Amino acid sequence: MERCTHGLDTTWCYLCRVDESGAPHAAWGLEDPPEGWEFREEPMGEAQAKYLRFLCEEFGYSFEPDLAAGEADVLIESFLDEPMTERQAHTLELLAREAGQDVPAALTYAEARQRIRVLVTRRALRFSA
Repeated sequence: MERCTHGLDTTWCYLCRVDESGAPHAAWGLEDPPEGWEFREEPMGEAQAKYLRFLCEEFGYSFEPDLAAGEADVLIESFLDEPMTERQAHTLELLAREAGQDVPAALTYAEARQRIRVLVTRRALRFSA
């Protein structure tokens, strides 16, 4: 099994997938949407388009580059409520096993993303100590 820079199987590492996408830190849930986000009519920005393209690829949908920013935000929010992807499940399972934790089977994409972020942070702290 070939390991990536995160120490995981390169075939299933969700973290590598996020890194390779060029998606902004919003992919990790580090940014809250602005107030009135669903009504923005201007074209989506570059960072938003990268993140939406990433999510469309994750879920097997075609990316529509001509969406308004508000439409893109609504679509992004809907993806976050979907069940976690297989790639997330494998990454989460490996990280949780390393940390001696169980992984709930039924997580949303956003919940899995959050748990992965926490486990990665704890893992980095363990290895840096």
